[in-house]
Amino acid sequence: MKRLFCLPWLAAAAWAVGFAPDQRHLAPNSWPFTALGRTSAHGGLGCAVLIGPDLVLTCGHCISNPQRQVYDDVEIEFGLGFEASHKARLKQAFMLENASSSIEAGQDWAIVRIDRPLGAYYGWLQCRYLSDSEWQDAEVELLGYCKCPEEARPQFGDMDRPYRCPGAVSDVGPQILFHNCAMWGGTSGAPLLARTGERYSLVGLNFAGVTVENEVLQHGFRDTYRKDLANLAIPGRNWRETLESIPKSPPLEVKSLGVENRSKRPVRIKVEYQSLFEPPGSGTQTRVMSLPPGSQRVLLERSAGCADSEISVQKDDKKPVVMRLKGSENTLVIP
Repeated sequence: MKRLFCLPWLAAAAWAVGFAPDQRHLAPNSWPFTALGRTSAHGGLGCAVLIGPDLVLTCGHCISNPQRQVYDDVEIEFGLGFEASHKARLKQAFMLENASSSIEAGQDWAIVRIDRPLGAYYGWLQCRYLSDSEWQDAEVELLGYCKCPEEARPQFGDMDRPYRCPGAVSDVGPQILFHNCAMWGGTSGAPLLARTGERYSLVGLNFAGVTVENEVLQHGFRDTYRKDLANLAIPGRNWRETLESIPKSPPLEVKSLGVENRSKRPVRIKVEYQSLFEPPGSGTQTRVMSLPPGSQRVLLERSAGCADSEISVQKDDKKPVVMRLKGSENTLVIP
């Protein structure tokens, strides 16, 4: 007996099987892989991906119930499994009104505006809308977190280590895609990426798979593949109109902050900055440093998440002077 195993709106997304050979690899700590997020809501876990400074794409059932009522405890974490992770809360959700829960409808997606622009730090992916014929030659891979049996590649952790897996889209339906990228439970909302040279784009959203009763798997993965045993994804064209209608946030750049004292006197540097990692309304952070003449130091690493800053420079006992970096500068030079 074969059955589609999607469980839309059951807390933690689709529990889907993978394919042999298991071609998953740990994702490197670089863009676009750092755009991956992990959703947490109503006791369940899923995946998500940044598609703007403060816009995130995920599955509708990862953040809401079958009636499309958004859970009040939605949290999305980025950077998990990389160098450092930070969490954001849901601020606004965009979904189709009266969306169908049918698998074939391809409407199990949601665009979320989060409460801080973490995409300025982790990066985000541009959506690419492939035609039916373009899917045949597309180089695709799935990027996600998953919960696997312990004997099936334990290095991928328990929904806390990002993996990438190459595969192919074998068939394109009117509203959904059929692909063979290896996956397991918790991979709902995982992005399906397409690569052109070294450039990646977001082309689909993983949301379900199938299980077969009494099927014998090898460490959790099947060794045969055909359309009716495929994993399922939603093509980007399904959410394109909604995404293009959402007002975009102003651009924001996060960078390190250095100071060079070219004067012949020691200076006292005080920087007050807003970190995008802090909750909205949490106020500014402060850092103070004394700088000898002719020296140069890093005042803030990029990991501080400095989104805006005001720098006060004081020479001797004189009144502090407020200075700001211009354009693409990341080192303040004190003459």
